[in-house]
Amino acid sequence: SDKINFLRGVLFSKNQEDAKDLYKQFIKIQGDEFYKIFKILEDAPITIRLLNTSLNDIIPMYDSEVEEFLKFMKQHNIIIDVAEFNRELCVLKDNNYASGVIGSRMGITYPRVYESQLKAIFEAIYRLKKENINTNIEIAIPLVNYAEEIKELTFGTNLKNTSYLGIASIAEEVRKTFKVEKVPYKVGAIIETPAGALNADEIARYTDFFIFDAVSLTEKTLGISRNTSTWLSYLNSYNASCSAIDINQGFFIDESVQELINNAVIRASMIRSNAKFGLFIDHVYGRKNMAFFMEM
Repeated sequence: SDKINFLRGVLFSKNQEDAKDLYKQFIKIQGDEFYKIFKILEDAPITIRLLNTSLNDIIPMYDSEVEEFLKFMKQHNIIIDVAEFNRELCVLKDNNYASGVIGSRMGITYPRVYESQLKAIFEAIYRLKKENINTNIEIAIPLVNYAEEIKELTFGTNLKNTSYLGIASIAEEVRKTFKVEKVPYKVGAIIETPAGALNADEIARYTDFFIFDAVSLTEKTLGISRNTSTWLSYLNSYNASCSAIDINQGFFIDESVQELINNAVIRASMIRSNAKFGLFIDHVYGRKNMAFFMEM
């Protein structure tokens, strides 16, 4: 529970100076975990997906969680106005998980969340570099719909009302702290929506690789959800008279989704000929899927 409260603290701290120690502790907790993983795998390729949970999964939903979080913050000498905090929770609660603050939108809307994760990643990388242990890290940004999203998260922004570091600046800042030579890494985009697939050529200008979340693409293309409790029951009734939607869409990739993926690969390859393409392992099941990916 402490880990989630550290994350909540990063989200809800109004005064960054007051939360500086908490922020450093959160980075260290994550950095120690990354360090152990990277050390075991050494120079084997590792793809890290940045935080892809919805805001609803982070914010405290129940009175007991709110009480526990406020107590946690008080222990770190950060006082939060309870009435103001509860008003903010009411505004933030979002019943549509897939369409709210999630993926790249989380990194842009709450930059310190991704910033803390990225600092932890690069501190682990450069700690190992100091020990002469090489790493082979790929950083995947989830739910990328537009080139502007991955551009901002990679290079940061410095506007009048908002300013935050991008991946490149964070990596260099950490490298200078450790006083070692630069370690190469790759940045990629996870494509979860039709918009992301259709914009793959523009996204390719700022990314080294693509990962397709075929299940999310299926849900958003066909307007269905595996999280719906009536999923199987309504599809059984639907299939009784119409077989357009396969009841096993969670396992078989629909032809329309295949076309989106295929077009995305073609478009991205035209801009970045050396781009790599991958997908989540749970999407490979079934002969239909295997045949499609083998043909690609």
